[in-house]
Amino acid sequence: MAQIRYRSPSTKPSTWLAEATRQKRPYRRVSASSRLEAVLQSPLLATAVGLLVVALALILRVTSPVIMPALAPDDPGDALSLAWQVQTSIAGLASAGLALIIQLAGTPPIAIRSSREVLYNRALFKGLLLYVGITNLALGVVATWIGGSAGVALCFVFCLAGTLAFVGLSYTRVAAYFLDDDNARSAALHVLRDKIAGRLHELQVLAEANADLGDMFGPDSPISRYDHIPDRASTASLVVAAEDQFLDDLDPAAIKKIGAQVLGRLRASRFAVSVAPSQDLEPEAATAAGITPFIRIQHDIGQRVIAGDPVFTLVTATPINESQRRALTSAFTKAVRLRPAVISSIAEDEAITGELVTLKDSVLAAAAAGATGALSKGLNAYEELFTALLSVAGDRDSQHLGYRHRPYGPQWQWMNANIREITEAAIRSLGERGLTAAVDHTYRLCTAARTARDLGALRQFLLLYPAHLRLAITGPAPLPIGYLALKLQTLTGLSFREISADDTQLRDALRALTAETFAESFKVCVDSRNPSALRSLLPYFEAQQTFATGNPERRSESGRKASVLLAALAWTLFCITNHAPADDLAPIVEALAGVVPSHLLWQAYVEATDDGPGRPWQDWEIATKAPFTFHFMSFDSYLAVATLIMGRQGIVVPPKPTATDADRASRLIEAREFAQQCLSLAPGITPADLNTVVAQLNDLVTEAKTAQTERLREQPLQTGNIQLLVDAVPRVLASSSHRLTELLKHRNGETAGDPRTLAISALVAREYFVTSPRWHADPAELGADVAHGLITAENRFVIDSLLAEQQPSPATDDDIRAARKAFTDRTGRDPFVIVLNSWRTAQALGVQDVGTASPTGPGLSLSAADLGSQPPPPTCILCDPDQLPALVRNPQQLDDEPGWHNLPEAGVAVAVRDYTQATANPVAHLMAAVSVGWSGSVPDAAVEVYQLPAAG
Repeated sequence: MAQIRYRSPSTKPSTWLAEATRQKRPYRRVSASSRLEAVLQSPLLATAVGLLVVALALILRVTSPVIMPALAPDDPGDALSLAWQVQTSIAGLASAGLALIIQLAGTPPIAIRSSREVLYNRALFKGLLLYVGITNLALGVVATWIGGSAGVALCFVFCLAGTLAFVGLSYTRVAAYFLDDDNARSAALHVLRDKIAGRLHELQVLAEANADLGDMFGPDSPISRYDHIPDRASTASLVVAAEDQFLDDLDPAAIKKIGAQVLGRLRASRFAVSVAPSQDLEPEAATAAGITPFIRIQHDIGQRVIAGDPVFTLVTATPINESQRRALTSAFTKAVRLRPAVISSIAEDEAITGELVTLKDSVLAAAAAGATGALSKGLNAYEELFTALLSVAGDRDSQHLGYRHRPYGPQWQWMNANIREITEAAIRSLGERGLTAAVDHTYRLCTAARTARDLGALRQFLLLYPAHLRLAITGPAPLPIGYLALKLQTLTGLSFREISADDTQLRDALRALTAETFAESFKVCVDSRNPSALRSLLPYFEAQQTFATGNPERRSESGRKASVLLAALAWTLFCITNHAPADDLAPIVEALAGVVPSHLLWQAYVEATDDGPGRPWQDWEIATKAPFTFHFMSFDSYLAVATLIMGRQGIVVPPKPTATDADRASRLIEAREFAQQCLSLAPGITPADLNTVVAQLNDLVTEAKTAQTERLREQPLQTGNIQLLVDAVPRVLASSSHRLTELLKHRNGETAGDPRTLAISALVAREYFVTSPRWHADPAELGADVAHGLITAENRFVIDSLLAEQQPSPATDDDIRAARKAFTDRTGRDPFVIVLNSWRTAQALGVQDVGTASPTGPGLSLSAADLGSQPPPPTCILCDPDQLPALVRNPQQLDDEPGWHNLPEAGVAVAVRDYTQATANPVAHLMAAVSVGWSGSVPDAAVEVYQLPAAG
């Protein structure tokens, strides 16, 4: 059997990650008795005695002294032979007797394998065999080759008398073991506890080592545990497991050095380590396809590596050759420790599992038989095991305030599940006596977890109370719950306050655990349709005492407790509206409707709807739904209804409400209609009371919106937001495919003959230029709208210019095709076709709504939406771009005030300013303008206009 190794810290720090962690966090569990047993069963002791006997016999043979002449045997040889035979007989009988005793020892109810292991060690069986065997060999050597009176004395003392003493000690220890059942049970439990604690310590060592591994090789490192391997990348497997193995340890310093050399030769190293020139790699593997080479660590320390899986993967754009891969594998192998996956920890885990199963079965049998003494001993055994594990966990550095997230290991989870099963059996079999035993046991577990400052374990143990409560009130004969409630009150009230008096964060965490435990307990009462149990439990929650206190430090506790009661009422309403018998739950609604005072009701609603620990009701609704089905979550609506129903005395709202408060109040107002339907369940609450609460909430919303408007009006416009809009305008203009001033011949920066100023001047929401988490108003989207507006204005200017002085000729699609062909035949080039408001003609001519060359020639189709107000009738324009003068665009400032952004390449000027005149909502003044004109007059011959049928 694998034994726990007790190591002392090495004076030289290890470079191996897990080994260094073990050096920092050694596991020591060595008692004086275990040291004595180790010495007596050590091969060194028996070997030293045998060598001492032979050596002294040889030395004393030279001087031939006679020890105690009067008693010395006449023939030392015969005496030694006789002693040899006697010692052999005694040793044989003693060893056989011990073996028989161990074999015939009764099966204890707790920790069978550990009990036999204790008996084996208490009997000193291994030490006795070694001592007898080696001293018997020494006695034989002295009797056969050395002899002498001194040899007789030495062999009598060390071999014969020593054997008798060892046998006597062994049998005495075995007798003491059998005569003291409690001591035997305690010793066996100690061995089992030490095994589980040792396994837990090892799991925590691995967890800490892997956390350090993640810190050393993070996502931004070229050697990483987490990097995603991109598609189309080439990978090379390094250090491939030939069989199933465990990754025992890694040497991060060696990995960094080797990785730096490899990635340095690939021109991608980020480590400050010299690059070795050997084994050059192809440089094209570094940057081809935009993939930067990196090395991915495929497994955590302690993780199983399946045969054929690599420990490292080199990721490059192009593959490396096999000789390079073998060289890299050889280098990385020095930084890895692998061990076979078929021994040691697996067998040990299986042995521990078997002992836990036996322990559970024995305690279950005691509970079923009504043996309260055996049940108590079994529960005490679990308590000792949990306490030992918490002690081991407490040896680790706390991450913060004892709220540590540690790996407890499978044994912890098994024991936790076993405790639930055992206490359930005890309550069902023994009734009130079983409930008392279960509650006391849970209290002790919570106390142990609280002492260890392990809030993760404390939460698991606290949630045993609602489980006990459910069994107590749902059985064939409901049990009194006063003792359970008293223990829970003592634990969450007095004990928690005592340990968290000077620790604010710990106090908040314990309050969250208290809230979660009582919330789950109230839910049990609602689910069980048991109003009397809920009324019995309410006083122990100490809600009214907490609400009545004037201590400001306990205001947060008051809000948390009020939120629990609010959630309990909301869950009751949820159950009623989801086909639970209203008559059964109406008393619960009546009991909860008035427990939260008006000055805490708003805080209760805030606490209940916020995210965070201590709010288990966030998962209550989802537990009622079928898995893998879509549904809308509605429990927040019930929280709002419960708040309105509790507000019979009104609701005290924040004196200076924020926008978040206004959102909460709006949700409460929206629940008004639903709340009216539930008034019949809450005697004493009238529609007038509900109207009063809603009126208070409406006042809050109005006040919050007014304050928000004023704050927004007073905030200065942010330069960064304005620049986002300014940058978006030319970007959208340049990417547009239907801007005629871009598709036709154009020039910027020149003087036009008769320019026209096209401008946008509008009041826009100030939110675009004031950043806040309360809204999302993207200035770039507003800039895109400005650009599209300018394009529409420019296009309308160009269309109006081309249609001026032209008399359109009625034409069909065929006529226009013929006219376009004639134009091409006459000029040798295609005309630019503009189709207005006729998708049918545009489709017939192959003209698209983007300004690209179609298979039949360049053109653009514009709908009414692209032409602004009062668009022209369906029309087709054929124009000759070579004969048309150039369109000239220039930025145009509408005034001489500062703040204009001239964009010459786009031909636009943009400005955003404060608007000082009174408006209902905060606004900013947005202006954008462009000067557009022709470089000359438009020749009549350059344009042909055709009027299309109206149906197009």
